Amino acid sequence: MFDLCPPFQIEGNLGGSAAITEMLVQSTCDEIRVLPALPRQWSSGSLKGVRVRGGAKLDITWNESSLTELRLHAGHSVKCRITYGDLSTEAQIRPGKPIVLDDTLRKIVQ
Repeated sequence: MFDLCPPFQIEGNLGGSAAITEMLVQSTCDEIRVLPALPRQWSSGSLKGVRVRGGAKLDITWNESSLTELRLHAGHSVKCRITYGDLSTEAQIRPGKPIVLDDTLRKIVQ
């Protein structure tokens, strides 16, 4: 996936990883879409520490092509809508207090 031709082509090397991340997480200033374009071949996996717009960090885990857990944390207060398929919820993230959601976007009490 790396571009080997000289001189170094930054868009070739970083564009591939950016495109893969966008397949798994898409964000705007007020919405986070989870697994919008998950390939069938990636039926199980996880993504950790992805920074989304608005400044939060996201960890997701999926199994059998379905979300199993979503964790959001931030160093400052962040309010956003989280969308997964046809499901959607509002989340308020506070510094030092991660939010953990299940496959139905309900909060998991920790």
